[in-house]
Amino acid sequence: MNLVGKPVLFRLSVEGYQALGSVLPSGGLFIARVVEQNQLGLWIELQEKETAASTPPQVMLLKWEYFSTAILKSEEPEPRQRIGFR
Repeated sequence: MNLVGKPVLFRLSVEGYQALGSVLPSGGLFIARVVEQNQLGLWIELQEKETAASTPPQVMLLKWEYFSTAILKSEEPEPRQRIGFR
């Protein structure tokens, strides 16, 4: 599944919390927008409220093994046209 460009709710794994707990508040549960995904993991843009609009966004790598759950809104599949006689 391609997560690029989507806001995702992440829950860190135990290893992820140990590695990133000091950087990511909220007890290992946070929302971030996925900027890129590759074999290493997901490059995410953190949703920071107190930064100025002129400040470039902070992007960090979230390794695949560092999160246990990723939740995003499901998109409705496009209706398929039926094959056959009308």
